[in-house]
Amino acid sequence: GDPLSHPSWSSLCYAFLELLCASPEPLPQTLASRLLNWKGQDRLLALRPLGSLVKQEGDTWRLCHRSLGEWLTDTNLLHNYWINLEDGRSKLLHGLLPLLSGSLTVDIPSYIHRAIPELLSLLDAQQSSNFLETNRSEILRLLGMLGDFWERFSNVRAWSMQEKLFSWLVSQFECMPEIYVKDRAHYLFKFGNVLLNQGKYMQAVEKLQEANDLQLAVLGPVHPVTLSCQRSLS
Repeated sequence: GDPLSHPSWSSLCYAFLELLCASPEPLPQTLASRLLNWKGQDRLLALRPLGSLVKQEGDTWRLCHRSLGEWLTDTNLLHNYWINLEDGRSKLLHGLLPLLSGSLTVDIPSYIHRAIPELLSLLDAQQSSNFLETNRSEILRLLGMLGDFWERFSNVRAWSMQEKLFSWLVSQFECMPEIYVKDRAHYLFKFGNVLLNQGKYMQAVEKLQEANDLQLAVLGPVHPVTLSCQRSLS
């Protein structure tokens, strides 16, 4: 039958599909239940009308095919099933953020650690500003801790996550007052080093040189942070 005609479409199915479209990878079932605040029979009522449109992979869910997500979110179509992808990504980010702090003591990266950098990298300037407006300092603090978490790992996936995260943080501090210049230099230094790790030497030198110039101006030439940046450049 037509999912749109099912009584649970607007209350349960739409929100579930919105999360699946927004998610950068298959969505863990327990996390979906938590983010959607499912109780009692809500899970069954959300899944039943969707039938084979949603696939289960182990303990995760995903859409049956990428093309379904593209059709659901196509802004040129705006059909009855249309899903606002920007809203979905915003809701997913805001849902994951309160769970981040408690997830940073584990030894193995999980969905939360991977999804947040991926989602941030998809935000434009206005969406980033909207994301930060609820509690800018706390959000930046948590994302800095996520950066520290990923720096514990030395592999291609970890470097990719760091690149997305530090790039986004640098872009946010560029738009902030002069008092944040030290933070901007800090993340430029981290950004440059992770580019260096990936063999992106021209980009790395550009970011490290920018970080060094800021640190010279703010901290002076003999500060340990400035000296560390100069070592990376040499």
